[in-house]
Amino acid sequence: MNVAVLQSYRTQQVPVWIRQTLASVRDWAGLHGYHYVFTDDAFFDYAPAWVRQHCKTQFFPVTDIARLHYIQAYLDKGYQRVVWVDADVLVFDPKKLDIRQPGCHAVVPAGCGQPLPFCTASGGRTAATTAGPCLPAGNRCDLCDVGRIGENSIYRDND
Repeated sequence: MNVAVLQSYRTQQVPVWIRQTLASVRDWAGLHGYHYVFTDDAFFDYAPAWVRQHCKTQFFPVTDIARLHYIQAYLDKGYQRVVWVDADVLVFDPKKLDIRQPGCHAVVPAGCGQPLPFCTASGGRTAATTAGPCLPAGNRCDLCDVGRIGENSIYRDND
């Protein structure tokens, strides 16, 4: 299975503990033969300009939208599974964490008490994030369909 593991963080003044968590994810991806992709703050360029302009200093909505577009870009490159892993995630048992295994996988987003299942589309192409709902290719979830995120989305003021 063709898997991409995506992460992003700034590259200046990175705390030691974040360097360790990033290394744990990179090493885990390498152990299982996943394609590890790291990007710096250029990641925010994946959010459309209107989102960045509208949200201004509201960091989290821009991050959420950028993450969805970033995941979609890797699905469009032909990856069968794309997984976003937040920079503060530590993989402490990399041999046991194999996302290619069949069955239900779940992630628990920060500040959320309920795990979010990976969505699986026909053909097995799947994406999930550790911070939001999944985005399967071809058979998208309504909650996170990048194609539906536009100027009339929930991020627009009610004016």
